[in-house]
Amino acid sequence: MYFSNHRLRLGLSGRAAAVVGPLLWIFLSLLLTMAGSFLPAQAHRPHDVVTQIKLSPSYSRDRTAYTLVRGNLYKSMDGGDSWRRLVQGLDTLTPFSTLTVAQGQVLALGTHGDGIFRSDSGGENWRRI
Repeated sequence: MYFSNHRLRLGLSGRAAAVVGPLLWIFLSLLLTMAGSFLPAQAHRPHDVVTQIKLSPSYSRDRTAYTLVRGNLYKSMDGGDSWRRLVQGLDTLTPFSTLTVAQGQVLALGTHGDGIFRSDSGGENWRRI
């Protein structure tokens, strides 16, 4: 094996080179993947579309924030350092379009044509209204 004109040469010719060359590259890519030094590209990261960010009325005390990202609802209880997707009781396949944070733990969540959901528990549980 040696490099010549910026190409990897195996010192093989003909049919052997046609078989061994591609197998070597497959082996090397698998090895690098398992070693963790090669990460596959992930589409649309970090380009998630954030449509709304809402703070709880007592954000200075509880550091709770809500956001709609690509039609999904997320909640942070540490000022945005970590986020958790909220799904309990949200039985719709329609993306969420608007979020309202009222006093206390009351939230309202609108969809694109599939109704409105209400939570009295800071987003932990939802019901259709």
